[in-house]
Amino acid sequence: MPISAPRQESLNLQTATIEYQQAKANYETLSHTSAADTKSKIASAEATLARARYNLAKLKLAANDVASAKAGLDQAKANLAKLSAPATSTDLQIQQAAVAQAESALE
Repeated sequence: MPISAPRQESLNLQTATIEYQQAKANYETLSHTSAADTKSKIASAEATLARARYNLAKLKLAANDVASAKAGLDQAKANLAKLSAPATSTDLQIQQAAVAQAESALE
């Protein structure tokens, strides 16, 4: 069974968050040491951290896009349901008043 897009986005966001936290922890651990070869490890950790931050930001934007698209879909469904439903007596009265007003304007 394929994973739905919102669920996949959630999993991607969780994975990116974990990667970010791991990269940050690695960076903080390495930044407290002073060995010469540690400088390259720190640079590598900084690059990994920057990549993780970028991926996390990108996924948060994608998650926002999904939420926005879902809201638009929900609105469209509500509009369709309203248009598909039989007219209420209030709807008929409003339209009758509009017709009467238009007829009055023509006289």
